[in-house]
Amino acid sequence: MALAGLFNLEVYALSLSAGSLTDDTLAMLFAGLPSRCIVLLEDVDASSVKRTPDTPADLSSSTPSLLLRPLSPALPPSSSTKANVSFSGLLNAIDGAASREGRILIMTTNHRERLDPALIRPGRVDLQISFKYASRNVIESLFLNLYDVDVGDREALRIPGGFPSVDKILELAREFGRVLPEGVFTPAEIQGLLLLHKKDPVAAVGAAGEWAREKRAEKGAAEEEAEKEEKEEGVNGVKPSQDIGVMEIVLPNGV
Repeated sequence: MALAGLFNLEVYALSLSAGSLTDDTLAMLFAGLPSRCIVLLEDVDASSVKRTPDTPADLSSSTPSLLLRPLSPALPPSSSTKANVSFSGLLNAIDGAASREGRILIMTTNHRERLDPALIRPGRVDLQISFKYASRNVIESLFLNLYDVDVGDREALRIPGGFPSVDKILELAREFGRVLPEGVFTPAEIQGLLLLHKKDPVAAVGAAGEWAREKRAEKGAAEEEAEKEEKEEGVNGVKPSQDIGVMEIVLPNGV
């Protein structure tokens, strides 16, 4: 959404898992897009589009208006049947002869290792961004972003009296970064902790240690449960990614 606001572009979300989606409808949908827009393909690793022979499909059952839409309002994708899009059909839609300049394509995945190399090769995907767990610098920056308020803005934001000085805020940010281990929590998780004490940075630092212990215990239990389920389901040696997620971006010329 930040990119959409920066470049004044509309965002279109496409579900590759829609049962009525075919190579023909996918090409038609991409052809109908504005010349300047953002196309979002979320969780491309979870779709059924793989490198397999093309599957014949019936165009008459397609409903393009439900498959490709502006991001808001959101419509639930159909999950009753598998998509009939072939791998070559997807590649042709992304950067085939009918593709247009000026369009930004964003694909997200939680398992980059499961993606076909042809889908994310250089030239097809121009930029790959990995969202990792928060480092110490990120932890401290999150703290400062919330609490480093100019003196002139404190009254407008209704900051209570006795709020720490700028120098004290910097000291508290370093302490906050020391209390929370790096590489364990997502920025969103840490932000949630800070918002519980959004006008009391001292309380946020004081609560960080206990919060971290509780969260790590929850994560440990969840990981054990996930490993147990993988063993029961007989996963064929696919190791989960250590990254939170990966976003691939195809940029138009000149951006």
